[in-house]
Amino acid sequence: MRAVWSYLVCFSLLALPLRAAVIESDFLAPGDGLLTYDDVHHREWLDLTQTSLNSLIVIQTAMLPGGLYEGFSFATLKDVEELALSAGVPWQDPEALNRFGEINGTLIPKEGFAPVNVGSREAAQEAKSLFDLLGNVLTFEISEIQVKDPFFSIFTATYLFDSSVIQTTVSSHYSFGQIADGFVDGEPHLSGTSVTVFFYDSSITPSILPASRGGSGGIAVGIPEVPGGVPLPTGNEGPFWLYRTAIPEPSSLTILAVGVLSISFARKRL
Repeated sequence: MRAVWSYLVCFSLLALPLRAAVIESDFLAPGDGLLTYDDVHHREWLDLTQTSLNSLIVIQTAMLPGGLYEGFSFATLKDVEELALSAGVPWQDPEALNRFGEINGTLIPKEGFAPVNVGSREAAQEAKSLFDLLGNVLTFEISEIQVKDPFFSIFTATYLFDSSVIQTTVSSHYSFGQIADGFVDGEPHLSGTSVTVFFYDSSITPSILPASRGGSGGIAVGIPEVPGGVPLPTGNEGPFWLYRTAIPEPSSLTILAVGVLSISFARKRL
């Protein structure tokens, strides 16, 4: 009877649905965290920062047998879509990447210094998690300082804060790379198409209301249009989305189920 219960427990564990996840993994040395493992599609993604200063020919050479990136492939849009699905990061309109402009040489948000609102806070958190895994390719922060009149300061001091100076800050974070549009005779065709994981965070200091802090994020086809001469990749420059197929790692529940079966067989033999 005990054996029957053991079998039931172990098969119940194996039948439990496992949550899709992407986790940090190591590439060149223990603890380097240069890979992101997708446990649904069993792929290891190279951090986008690793190819950000390399040309296409350098990367392709490193992908040859014996090279640093042997076994890696250029990702297509479908491949990145599957990674985003595993990570729970929502797709956004490409216009969400182009939120900034210049006025008299000053970089400002197109919609003004208001809490950013693209998607939801949950989307921003998921995007930030994937951004942290893939690496920071581009981050910039802009602020606006406003000096309020004395009446405003006196009125608000009793209830909220004692300051007539308000600073509004918008932080923008991008992790992007080029993808392959397709393959011709096994060779990738790249035309400068990029995919960007991004999240924005805006805040008002001192905090006036709980709603004075905003954030959003997601993933979109394209790269940010950043004024001010920030160099962005072309068809022959990184970063590039690269991945390799990995051997599936056994889940904790699978290991536990195997342990239960082993104990059961051992006791039965005794």
